Amino acid sequence: MSRYKNLLPAWLPPDRRAEAELTLARILAGENLLVETDDLLCLHSHHSPELGQLAGLICGSLRASPEVRGAVLRHALISGKMHSPLAIWPRRDVLAWLELASPLTLMDDAERATLAALPDPVEAWRGGRGVTPRQSAAGLSWTLDPERARWFAARWPPGSALVVRASFPKAAVLAYFGDSKERELVVNWRRARGLAILKNGGGPGIRLAKAKPTDGKTGGMSPS
Repeated sequence: MSRYKNLLPAWLPPDRRAEAELTLARILAGENLLVETDDLLCLHSHHSPELGQLAGLICGSLRASPEVRGAVLRHALISGKMHSPLAIWPRRDVLAWLELASPLTLMDDAERATLAALPDPVEAWRGGRGVTPRQSAAGLSWTLDPERARWFAARWPPGSALVVRASFPKAAVLAYFGDSKERELVVNWRRARGLAILKNGGGPGIRLAKAKPTDGKTGGMSPS
């Protein structure tokens, strides 16, 4: 039985499966096969756990190249907006993979230029529902747009919508994705400073309430 049986779609005919397994073995051995990596990832739907498993196998491989890691993480992070396929992995693992990824494949030229032009520190926002403020803040994906954070906060009933705001040192921002709606930052959330909370999604008349100062440690935020 193939060691990659559960990582490739069951509908693949035997000849394509054999080719895909050989390609995956080469990627895991450290070959810088960017086009072939994307072809493998595209065999799965954007939100499937199988895509998350495949991405985790590649990114967690000790020999995977930084360029391949960057390409895999970009594919997973921007294709699964509503339900990230990487959610099956602890955030600390995804954070470690991001820190080993090449920015040349994690972002395109325009995104790298935008990230380079951001101020230091960077102010960012994150929205959630039905969670405590510190739980909401403990995540990789933030946005430069407070209105987009409000939209995310209001997506899922039931629960109290909330938006958190924090500043991050530039070195803690690992990627910027330039979707015009998202304006997404991928950050090391453990380095958040000055966490503040907007209750009820920050609607009209909502007062900004200061949370306890953060010190760069987890400060009560889950590390996983």
